Amino acid sequence: MGLERAVLRNNRAGADNPRQKGRSIMNYKEAAKELRQMQQSNEIMFRLGISHLMDVGIRHLTDENVEYTCKKIMEQDDSKSMMSNEFQCEIVRTAAKIAKIQHTYVLHYITKHIVYDVT
Repeated sequence: MGLERAVLRNNRAGADNPRQKGRSIMNYKEAAKELRQMQQSNEIMFRLGISHLMDVGIRHLTDENVEYTCKKIMEQDDSKSMMSNEFQCEIVRTAAKIAKIQHTYVLHYITKHIVYDVT
């Protein structure tokens, strides 16, 4: 089943195809342009949207959901997977730990200390 599918199935969040439900595939430059346009159009709404997005994700990382997701992951055969089931569960549990920290602090920490090379 894999990590992504287990989380989606548990949260009843919808299909795992990003092209569905209004989501599109874009590269970083396109994404940055769209984000910049949203931010320039209405800075307050943009910031509130980010906060809401994180809050919704955080609310789904309850202890009950995390354990349910890990249970489903552990039921799967990971012999052909790039990640072991235990590793996938640790990702979910780490996300749950991060979710317990105020999301604005997490965002600030990311901007200061995490580098993503997406170009």
